[in-house]
Order: sequence, then structure tokens, then C-alpha cells
Amino acid sequence: MSPANSRPMRPIIVRSALLIMAISSSFYCNTKTKSTPLKGKLIVSAVCGNYVIQVLEGRMDSDRLVSNWENVATGYSYTNVFTVSNYCAFASSGLSEGDVFEFEQDPYPPALNCSRCEIFVPTPSVQTAIKNIKKLEKN
Repeated sequence: MSPANSRPMRPIIVRSALLIMAISSSFYCNTKTKSTPLKGKLIVSAVCGNYVIQVLEGRMDSDRLVSNWENVATGYSYTNVFTVSNYCAFASSGLSEGDVFEFEQDPYPPALNCSRCEIFVPTPSVQTAIKNIKKLEKN
């Protein structure tokens, strides 16, 4: 086959490859894994959007929380805690310090769209975004 005869096949091959990639990516994007809700407690709700959650029930990757943390402002120690990274969305959850609630980790949180002051509040170094917050009780 001469080079002149093989050229009409290239656009067909390229279009076919693009179509396959588009279909594959739409399946990937539409696949949502349902995560099991975790149970947590809001242990710090401070100025400037500083929120600390203690995981009470459920499994969470160890790199998404701090196994032991001492709040130097109060002297209390906690296990399995993290700082809320999506503080703009969390602020509208209506939770108060001491509230127990269910939540899920949010691997793709929306952009932060609120301002935040820079007052220092002791919080764990690990930050995690959460979603689907449902208040259960207050301890």
C-alpha cells in the first residue's frame, strides 16, 4: 500500500481513538463510590474557621488524621483527630462544639470562597475535607 492510500485511514483511527477515550472517561467520571459515613465529634470550634474533628467510629486512612494530639490551649489530649480543610462549607453546617455527627470524606472539595482571619488557634497539622454532615446528638 502506498503512503497516499494510507492517509485516509489516519482520520478514522484518530476519531475512533478519541471516541473510545471520551466514552471511557464518561464512565469513569460517572462512577461514584458510596463511602460509609464516619461518626465524629466537633471538639474545637474557634474563631477564623478553625474546626477540629475527632473520629469516633469508622475507618479513615491514617494519613488523613493525627493519631494523638494535645490541645495546648486546654491541656486536653485527643485521639484520631483532624482539622477541617473546607472551613467555608463546614461553617454553614450549624454544628457547635461538642456535637456528634455523621460525615464523609470529600476527596474533591469545592474551592474555598470565604475570607479567613489569621488568629492562631492550636489545631492538628493534618487537614481533611468533609461533606454530607448530619448532626446526631450533643454530648
